[in-house]
Amino acid sequence: YRLTAHFGLALVIFIALLWVGLNQYAPRPVGTNGSKRGWQLLCLIVFTALSGGFVAGLDAGYAFNTFPLMDGQLIPDGLYVFDPTWLAPFEDHMTVQWDHRWLAKLTFVLVLLFWWRAGKWDLTPDQRFATHLVLAAACLQVALGISTLLSVVWLPLGVAHQAGAVVLVGTATYAAYKLRRAN
Repeated sequence: YRLTAHFGLALVIFIALLWVGLNQYAPRPVGTNGSKRGWQLLCLIVFTALSGGFVAGLDAGYAFNTFPLMDGQLIPDGLYVFDPTWLAPFEDHMTVQWDHRWLAKLTFVLVLLFWWRAGKWDLTPDQRFATHLVLAAACLQVALGISTLLSVVWLPLGVAHQAGAVVLVGTATYAAYKLRRAN
């Protein structure tokens, strides 16, 4: 819990500092219809990163080192079999890893959808660039996550995957800032 709490607080501070910095040095944003979507995506990315904190804290990445299946199954036997059940998403190795995998897949699909829909919006070049950055960071993060898993958490890959989460949060914050309505 402490690792995830520490990482979560660090992400909140990072987002706040980045937002303040963008307010000081970046041009004022132009209003778009993507403002709400940018914030929603940022929240999902942070939630997914926090679920990764539980994987790291439990060393759950050392088990079930196959992809896309876990233990040869899409939904492995023993999932959410923990007493008490409500603690399974936080303390059961299998459940924690399964939750992070599926949150990551959902996040990636929603990043793709966000990027695709943003392509239809009337965006400035800066705003369009921000959406491209989020997609690029998400692709890199997925590749790092799968590589980390298949390497049985080779330390340099694990560190890169955690750093990739911060980069993805940063690009999503930048996109949310760029897509917000001007005051």
